[in-house]
Amino acid sequence: MKKQTMRKFIITAYIGVLIGTAANMMMQTVIATILPSITEELGGLHLYGWVFSSFLIISTVTIPFFSKMADIYGHKQLFSIGLMVFTAGTLFCGMAESIETLIAGRVIQGVGAGAVAPAAIALISTLFTRSNRGKALALYGITQMTANIAGPLVGGGVARLYSWEWAFYIIVPVCLLSLLLIYLSRHSGERIQKQSSALKSFDYLGALLLGISVIATVQGLTRLGHTGWSLLTFVFFVSSFVTAFWFIQHERKHPAPIIPKRLISKRLFSLSLINACLGGMVMYGIIAILPLFAVSVLEGPLQTNPGVLLIPLMVGVGGGSLIGGMIMKKTTDRTAILSGWILVNAGLVIFSVMNVSGMVNSWAALIILFIGLGIGILSLSIITSAQNAAGENEQAVAGGVIQLARNLGGGIGIPVLTVFLSLGSSEPAGINHFTFTFLFLSISSFIGFTISFFWLRSHDII
Repeated sequence: MKKQTMRKFIITAYIGVLIGTAANMMMQTVIATILPSITEELGGLHLYGWVFSSFLIISTVTIPFFSKMADIYGHKQLFSIGLMVFTAGTLFCGMAESIETLIAGRVIQGVGAGAVAPAAIALISTLFTRSNRGKALALYGITQMTANIAGPLVGGGVARLYSWEWAFYIIVPVCLLSLLLIYLSRHSGERIQKQSSALKSFDYLGALLLGISVIATVQGLTRLGHTGWSLLTFVFFVSSFVTAFWFIQHERKHPAPIIPKRLISKRLFSLSLINACLGGMVMYGIIAILPLFAVSVLEGPLQTNPGVLLIPLMVGVGGGSLIGGMIMKKTTDRTAILSGWILVNAGLVIFSVMNVSGMVNSWAALIILFIGLGIGILSLSIITSAQNAAGENEQAVAGGVIQLARNLGGGIGIPVLTVFLSLGSSEPAGINHFTFTFLFLSISSFIGFTISFFWLRSHDII
């Protein structure tokens, strides 16, 4: 009977993790769906990229810190605290009366997400034995994908029926249900190895320098797109360069750097970091730009419900993950990485050409599905190659660093896209400002393919 009770607590905790993760993932596609409506009402189009970047930057730079916190105070406790902070940030976003207030709410959400992300994976690993862990993580991945697809439908539908504020408010009860289930499962026997000295060795200065460098870069790009070159814009870029250089020098000397030296010295892992950064730039950039593109350029149902355009993207990502697994099983990770980049680049080039020719409205969903397949193949092969490069006791660290690189790519790339949104015109020939954004993403994916093609050798990856 005691064993059955413990199993019940474990399942309750697991369901709580899945629901909390779903709330977190839904928010990412919900914000992309409703942001055009928000900027139309509140203004601040020049800060459009910051709504995404602020969340990505904060959640990224806090992941290493919260990973250590979880080992000290417990994965379940940190997950609950992170989700409470995320819930508070969601409420704050819903009450926002200006784009600046909305960004502040997204920062609070980012802090919460920075705690939830590492705690969720670690909690699943401690709740289940090794024989059952694979199934639990697979269902966790399916939950993420389902939430991404549901976000545009649920959030967009609620925003149309009521107002954009309610697209935030509907996430709150989902978070509260997750917190309730986690509380009810408090006796599930979470296995934790406490590390009293973990926080003492944490690289606080490195995390601070990384955050300052990224924020300065994003702010410089944002001002460049809004006001052009100025003394303040120049100061931001110089500050970014100085802190980035300081960060690199500091990381070389610190005994426990954010990005472990033993991993970064490995050729395959370094390439995975570069690919993850470029892949994050492309993936998050597309998620951020597509709804605005639908409202501004497309016609018919896609214009009135722009979030629907994200559905084929997410379906493609899910399908691409399955295809990527089959490619790696039959060939190598190298083949999967190159295949993913080829699909992404081809899709973006076709999208750009059709946008110029005026044919994109009829084929938009199919092309986005095509791009999603490439992103799915790429995402799986990148994390797999990184884990292949890492040792058996470095798997969690490798996954966290890859996630950090992916988020940084999105955090920096989205403001770059907003700069391109200020270029071009709406001439009859079809050269509008979105043409430049898709071309930029295409060039980024081509760089990823080129680096992977010449840097990777067949014997580098099993």
